[in-house]
Order: sequence, then C-alpha cells, then structure tokens
Amino acid sequence: MARPIALWATPRTISTAFDRMMRERGDHHVLTEPFSVAYYDGPEQRSSRYPVTESDATFDAVLAQVMEVADRGPVFVKDMAYHLGPKLDADTLGRFANSFLIRDPARSLPSMAKIWPTFTTEEAGYQAQRTAFDLVGELTGETPVVIEATSLQTDPERVVGAWCERVGIEPRPEALTWEPGMPAGWERWADWFEGAATSTGFEPLGGDGSPADLDMVDAPGLAEAVVEARRHYDHLRQYAI
Repeated sequence: MARPIALWATPRTISTAFDRMMRERGDHHVLTEPFSVAYYDGPEQRSSRYPVTESDATFDAVLAQVMEVADRGPVFVKDMAYHLGPKLDADTLGRFANSFLIRDPARSLPSMAKIWPTFTTEEAGYQAQRTAFDLVGELTGETPVVIEATSLQTDPERVVGAWCERVGIEPRPEALTWEPGMPAGWERWADWFEGAATSTGFEPLGGDGSPADLDMVDAPGLAEAVVEARRHYDHLRQYAI
C-alpha cells in the first residue's frame, strides 16, 4: 500500500480548489476533510459547535477508514491538521506522504470570520499546522513540502508541477482546469465550498492580493488572531515552493 498523500491546510487557503484539481486528475481517490467528522460530530468531539451525530466516528475509526481506502489504491487527503485532534502525532503523520498549503492569515482569517465570527484559535489552524510541519521534519529528516496560496494562484502549473515531483506523482497540467460543480463528498461543508464549486481553476478569488482590512470584519479578537497565526505562517513560508 502506498502512503496516502496528505495536504494539511488551514481554513480559507484555496485547499478545496486543490482538492478539485486532484479529482480532475482521476488517478487518486480523494477524501475531503475526513477527520472533521471526528473533530466536530463524533463521540470524542473537540468542539461543541455541533451536536454529536456520528456515534462511530472516533479519531481511530476515521484513520482506519482512510487506511482501508488506501489499501485499494492511491489516495489523496485534503484536511486541516487541527482536525486530527489527539491523532496529531508522529505515528499518524508517519502513515502519510505529507505536504502543506499555507496562506497569509490576514487574507484567510477575515474570510473565515465572515462564516464563523466566533472561530477559536485552534480552528484558525495555524498552530496545529506548524506542529504537524515540525513533526514531519523530525520524522523524515527533510524539509516538508510547502505550497503558498498566492504562488499557487499566480503560477499553478509551476507550483503544482513542483509539488507533484516532491510527492512522487506525475504532473498532469490538463487537470489545472475543470468544469464548475459541487462534487460528491463536498456536501458536508457546502457553504464553505461555494467559491471552489464555481471555480474553473486556480484563478485569484478577488482582490489585489494585499492583506484585508481587519476593521471591516466584525469578529472579536480577529486582529490578535492574525498576529498569532502569522508567527507560524512566516515559519512555513520560508520553505514554500
């Protein structure tokens, strides 16, 4: 069994467009945020944002399901590192071919706050992403693969091609464009994925690429969250493709 390829992102980082590109390739079974079910809806939930509705969705059970799918063929997983909860450890990460997608928190967190104004520091995702990055580096003795969202939008063929080389799969430039739509597997987070569902590629999602005006978003503590997240973003950014 080949290790599943994982892309560990934070919310609002164009990760769902990357998920869509991997679906367009057609050579991997794509799992979209499988660990979010355990984090939010399972009996070991780490957040009370939603009620427990998936009584069998423990973190171990979700990991086992991912590995069961990987037994049958190549798998790509798009998820947030914080969704791993208690499984954010060397043993779990060692089961994946790990890569990371980062975005300036002054762009991603205001976008997140428009949907969840009360997001927590953990849900911002940057601390867990940094933890995962450091663990992977210790495990492999190599610098983990990092993609920066703005570079991905600006030059997708180069960035995706370099990512493919690093994770050990052939590039397929024809997969960089696709038809709009909401694929099966996106239903759970459909309200978050509307932009990706109307996309046809890694085109810029609007704006000039500069940081957002934080005062324009009504979310207590947003500016402080951006400052905290930036420490982790800046660390990973120095290694980005």
